[in-house]
Amino acid sequence: MLGHHAISLLKGPVADNIPILCAAVAWLSGRVGLQYAMLIVPACYAASGIAFVGAEAMMEQDAAVEKAAALRERSKAKARKEPRLYSK
Repeated sequence: MLGHHAISLLKGPVADNIPILCAAVAWLSGRVGLQYAMLIVPACYAASGIAFVGAEAMMEQDAAVEKAAALRERSKAKARKEPRLYSK
């Protein structure tokens, strides 16, 4: 396990989750062994980070699609309200 000094050098979300990760490794080590637990827990942590980034990208894309649809509706409504100055 990391010493207290090594943990204090880390910054950000990883440092906040080190006690949780250590507890997860300790809990899993009794079931699958320490070596597998130390492999599984960080891999799951990384996978959840990748899934989070993917979900954020999907939400941004959905927001962009909704914004484009709203702009299209606004332009259609504006076109219906404005009189045409020329005929086609």
